[in-house]
Amino acid sequence: AYEWYQDTGYLDNDVQDLSFALQSDQGRKASFNLDAGYLQSVEQGGAESLIADDLVLTSPADRERMNLVTSYRRQVSRRWSWTGSLDAAEFRYDVVEGAGSAPVTEIEDRSEWGASFELQRSLSQQTGLGILIEHNSYELDISGSEDVERLAMVVNRNLGGPGDELRLDLGVSSRSGDFILPGSSEFTTIESTDFFGAVSFTRTLRKSTWTMSAALQPSSGGVSEVTTTDTVAGIIYRFSPGPIWSGSVSGRYASQDPVDDAREAIDSLAFGFQIEWRPIRRFGCRLGADTFEQSGQTGLDDISVTRGWLGLVWYPLGPSGRRAE
Repeated sequence: AYEWYQDTGYLDNDVQDLSFALQSDQGRKASFNLDAGYLQSVEQGGAESLIADDLVLTSPADRERMNLVTSYRRQVSRRWSWTGSLDAAEFRYDVVEGAGSAPVTEIEDRSEWGASFELQRSLSQQTGLGILIEHNSYELDISGSEDVERLAMVVNRNLGGPGDELRLDLGVSSRSGDFILPGSSEFTTIESTDFFGAVSFTRTLRKSTWTMSAALQPSSGGVSEVTTTDTVAGIIYRFSPGPIWSGSVSGRYASQDPVDDAREAIDSLAFGFQIEWRPIRRFGCRLGADTFEQSGQTGLDDISVTRGWLGLVWYPLGPSGRRAE
C-alpha cells in the first residue's frame, strides 16, 4: 500500500506487509506449522494490535518487523501429545525527520528468539491439560540483553467450530538481564521472578467472529528503553453481513512497566472501527477511524490522538485472493 497523510506529509510512506503460512499434516498423528512475516510501516498504536512494539506511541519512525514461528506437534497415544516450537523476531526503527514539535528520540533496535515445549493430556474430546516450558532471549542493540524462563499450566477447550478455542496459560517467569540503564554508563544486573498469565478466546458465528485476549507477561519492550512487563487486553469483532460489505470494531488496553524501577509504566487505551464496501468484484472502498490515549514517561506524556482514513482496495484475484491497497 501507499499512504498519504493530509496534515503530516512527512509521514507519507509505502507500506509493505507480507506473510507466509504453511501447515502440513503428516498422517493422523503429526503436524508441522510455519508462519513468517515482514512489515514496514510508520503506523503505531493500532487498536487491533497486541504486539509489544505497537502498544504505545513514540516519536514518528519507519518501523520494520520480521518474524518467524515454527512448530511440530506429535500425538504419542490416544490421550498424550507434545508440541515443540521455535520463534524469532527482529525489530528495526529509523526516526522520521521533519516531525515539527514532536520529540525526536532514537528508538533502539532489538531482536528476540525463543523455544518452547508443551506436553498435554486430553481429559475429554473438548478439553486438554498441559505443562509448558519456555525460554526467551531479548537482545537490545545498545542497552543490554535478558533471558526469560517460563513454566506454566495450560488449559485448552475446544468450542466446537473450526478454530474456535479457549486457551488459558498460568505460571511463573524468571528473568535475568544486564542493562546500561538511562543515566548510567555501567551495566546493571536486574533479576526478578513473577507470575504471568494469558487467556485467548475465539468464537465464529455465521457472519461474524469474536476474538478476545488478555495477558500479563514479560516482553522485549517494543520501543521502551529497556525490557518490560506488559499487561494487555483486547477484543475484536469482525463481521461480513453480505458479499459486498465487511468490517471490524476493536478496542484494547495496554500497560508497559519497564524493568528499570526508576521509570514509570506507560498506559494506553485505543478504540477503532473499519468498514469496507466492494461495489464491484475486484475493487473496494475502505473507511476507518481510531482514537488513542496515552499517559506515562515517554516524552509524549498524556497524549490523545484521533485518526481517520479513506482508501481504495484492489483485489487482483477477487476478494478471496491477494489484495493491494
